[in-house]
Amino acid sequence: ATVKTRADVEPAPVYTASVVLESAASNTPAKKPEAFVLTGCDAKAADTKPSKTEREQSAKVRASAQKSLDFLTRETIAWQEQYNCMGCHVQGVTGEALSVGWANQYDIGESIHTVFKGNLTIDGGALTSTGHASVGGSLRLPSRTYTGAALARYDELVDDKYSDALLSDAADILEYQNADGSLQNVYDRGPVSMGDTNQTYQAILTWKQAYARSADDRWLTAVAEGEKHLQNVVDGWSSNPPADIQYVNYAVLGLLAAGVGSGEQYVVSLQEKLLEAQNTDGGWGYSLTAHDASTPLATGQTLYTLRMLGLNDNEKVVENGIEWLMKKQLDDGGWSDSGAGKAEAMWAVLGMVATDVLSINVAGVHRGQHVGTGLAITANAEDNGGTGVSKVEVVLDDITVFGECGDKTTYSLLPDGLAPGPHILDIVATNHEGKVASRQFTVYAGDTYLTQLGTKFEEGGTVFTLRDIAPTDFDHTIELTVQKSDEMTDQPTGEVLYKKSMDGSQGALSFFWDGKSSKGEALDRGDYHATLTVVDGKGKARQVQTLPFVHDTFEAQEANYGQVAGSLQFDANNADAANAIVELVDEQGQVVQQVRSTGSGSFRFRNVKASAAKGEQRKYKVRVKKDGFDAQEVDVAPAMGAESQLDMKLY
Repeated sequence: ATVKTRADVEPAPVYTASVVLESAASNTPAKKPEAFVLTGCDAKAADTKPSKTEREQSAKVRASAQKSLDFLTRETIAWQEQYNCMGCHVQGVTGEALSVGWANQYDIGESIHTVFKGNLTIDGGALTSTGHASVGGSLRLPSRTYTGAALARYDELVDDKYSDALLSDAADILEYQNADGSLQNVYDRGPVSMGDTNQTYQAILTWKQAYARSADDRWLTAVAEGEKHLQNVVDGWSSNPPADIQYVNYAVLGLLAAGVGSGEQYVVSLQEKLLEAQNTDGGWGYSLTAHDASTPLATGQTLYTLRMLGLNDNEKVVENGIEWLMKKQLDDGGWSDSGAGKAEAMWAVLGMVATDVLSINVAGVHRGQHVGTGLAITANAEDNGGTGVSKVEVVLDDITVFGECGDKTTYSLLPDGLAPGPHILDIVATNHEGKVASRQFTVYAGDTYLTQLGTKFEEGGTVFTLRDIAPTDFDHTIELTVQKSDEMTDQPTGEVLYKKSMDGSQGALSFFWDGKSSKGEALDRGDYHATLTVVDGKGKARQVQTLPFVHDTFEAQEANYGQVAGSLQFDANNADAANAIVELVDEQGQVVQQVRSTGSGSFRFRNVKASAAKGEQRKYKVRVKKDGFDAQEVDVAPAMGAESQLDMKLY
C-alpha cells in the first residue's frame, strides 16, 4: 500500500452513510492486487527541474505565504496575551489558516497549539466551565462556528488531538439549527462575519468532520438540512442576487463541505459568477457585479473558493489572483491595519497557502464524478521548491495502480473491475528531495446515485436524509419502503408497512415517516428497516439501499441498544483507512449491518442489540474488507447503553 499524505485541502470525500446495509455480494473475500512500483525515477528528476525564472516565482509565492502565516500567528498571539480571552473570530480564523498551512507543508511549529489554547481553554474557550457562555448572546453562535471550523480543519488535516473538542462544539452548534436547516442568532457584521451563509458554511464543515471522526450518522442529517437551506438561499438569488461576493463564496464552501461535487448544478452556476467578477488587475472586490476596487479579503477568499472547486494552480485566474495578493502585501506580512486585519489576513493566507511544495494540475476528473464508461485523466506536477519532480503516481483506494517518472502522467480509469459505489482517487507527486503532495477525488462507479443516508427521530417520526448525486439528465424517482425487523434475525420481515416516492433531484433530499402504516395505523416504536430504491424512467430499479433504524427517541436508542465503533489504519505511518467495507456479523453468520469507513478511517454500528429474546448476551464479529489488504475479524459482545471501541490495523 502507498503512504497516503494529508496534503490535500479539498473537503473530505463523500461516503455512503454509516448505517447502510448493502448487498450480500460484498461478502466475497477482499482481493490483494499487486501494487504498481516505479523505480529509477530520481535520475530523471533533472529533466523536470524548473527554469530559474520559474524557481524564483514559485519561491516568492511560498515565501509570501509563509510571511503572511507568520503575521497572522504573531498578531493573534499578541491579541490573545493582551486580552486573555477567546475572541469570537480571532483564534478561529487563525486556527483554520494554520491547519491548511500545516497540510501544505509550511513552517507552523507549536504556535498552532497556542492559538488553539485560545479557542478552547482560556476565558470564553469552548472547553472552559462556562464554554462560550461568557461571550455575549449575539456572539455565542459565531464563537462556536468559528471555533468549529478551525477544529474541523485541524482534525481533517493535522491529527486527532482536538477530536473531543470538535464533537463537543458540533453538538453545541446543533442546538442552533432550525427545522429548515438555517441557524438561529446569526451574526451579520461584515466584512468579518457575513451572517447566515457564513455561519451555515462553518456549521456544515464542523458537522461533516464530526461525522468523519465519529461515523455517527446523526451529523449527516444536520449536514443535509444545512445543505438544503443553502440550496434554497441560492434559488432565491435568481430573482434577488446578493450584493457582496462573500455570500457567494460562503454558499459554495458550504455546499462543497456538505459533499456537493464540483460538477453539480448549484456550484457550477456560482463558479461562473465568481470567475466573471474577477477584476482586470487580478483581484476581486466585494461587489459581485460592479467590479469595485480589489481587496485582500475578497481576493483571498475567492481564490480559496475557486481552488476548493478544483481549479488548478496553473490557471490564469489563479495565477493573476496570487500575483495581486503578493503585490499588495505589506512588509510585515499583512495587508492592512484595520480591525478586520486578522480576518483579512486569514483569507489572503488561505488564498496563498493552497500552494503546496508541489502543484498538481489535473484534467479529466472532478470531485463527485461518475466513472461512466471511463475517465481519461491527465496530470502534471510543478516543483515549487526547485529540485524537480521525480514521479507522478495514481493511487486508487490506497493502492498505487499506475505512475510515471518525470512530471506528468496519463491514466484511463475504466469501470471494469470497479465495484459499484465510491472510490478514492489520489494523484500523488514526489520531488527529488522526497517531498510529497497529493490531490484527492471521490468518484462513483456503477449505478450509484444515493449517498450520505442518515436518520433521526423528530416530532414523533423518523426523518431520512440523503444526497442525490444523479446527473441532471437522468430521469428517476426515489422510493421509500418501511418494514418491521424480525426480532430473531434482525432482517426485514418482507411485509411493506409504508411506501412513499418522490422525484429525484440533484442535492439534499429527505423523507419523513410519521410512524403510521400506509393505511394510517399507528405502529409500535422499535426496530425497522427502510429501503430506498432509485427507479429510472423505464421503471427499472437502478440502486437499492437498505438501512436498519430504530423508530424511537434518541435517548431511548442510547439507553436500550449498544454501539460498536472504531477506527482503521494502515501502513507504518498509521494512515487512516478510508472507504473500507466493515460488517457486523451475528452468530449465525448473517450480516446485520454494513458500513464504509469514513475519510478519517472511522466506522460505527448504532442500535446494536446487546441481548437476545431470552436475555442471553449477543455476540458478533466485526469483519473488515478492503481490496489490497488482508481481511480482518474481531469478536465483540456489546453492552446495552454502552459503546464498544475497536481500533484495527490493516495489512
